[in-house]
Amino acid sequence: MSLFKSKSSSKRTGGKIKIIKNKAKIAVIFIKNKHLIYKIKEVVIVAKKTIKKVKKSKSRRKSQKSLKLPAGKKMSKKTTWLVVGLFIVVIIALVFFFYSKGFVGRAYVTECDTAVCLIEQANECKPAEYIVNIGTSTIKMEILSGCRLKKTIIKLDETEPVEIRDFFKGKSMTCTYEKGEFNNDFAYQISGPLDECEGSLKDAIEAVV
Repeated sequence: MSLFKSKSSSKRTGGKIKIIKNKAKIAVIFIKNKHLIYKIKEVVIVAKKTIKKVKKSKSRRKSQKSLKLPAGKKMSKKTTWLVVGLFIVVIIALVFFFYSKGFVGRAYVTECDTAVCLIEQANECKPAEYIVNIGTSTIKMEILSGCRLKKTIIKLDETEPVEIRDFFKGKSMTCTYEKGEFNNDFAYQISGPLDECEGSLKDAIEAVV
């Protein structure tokens, strides 16, 4: 009986040892797997953070590109013509403004009150204007560029016959001369020397004379 008991007890003890060993192996495998799972989780977290950084950098680049015209990219034809059109409109507006204010074309035009002033400006070939009454006629005299005198009959007195008034009113002529050699008769007479003059006023004067 003692021998049988000893054999059965040894078998039980051996079985327990095997069970313990198996459990130990399972525990080791579980621990190893758990460690591996933990490592995998760490890798996944790092990967997610990296993906977020990449997305942020891409969004920043897109926003910067949207604000700037890509290098080498040309404007469309419509945009080009619009810019050109606006530029032309601005130039026309500026020219009109300066002309209306007397900065362009009339910037250096002297408005004379006497014949002496007109003669001085004429001899220097400097732009000038002079409106004077000679006899029954109101005449506008202009010194133009290139040493030229322009005479225009603005109106005639009502004492003149209607036919004479209608015949001379609005007619003009342009006379050329050399610098410093302006004939003073032009400033004091309706006509003056007509040899270097051209225009409807010259024709009208010659027709009457």
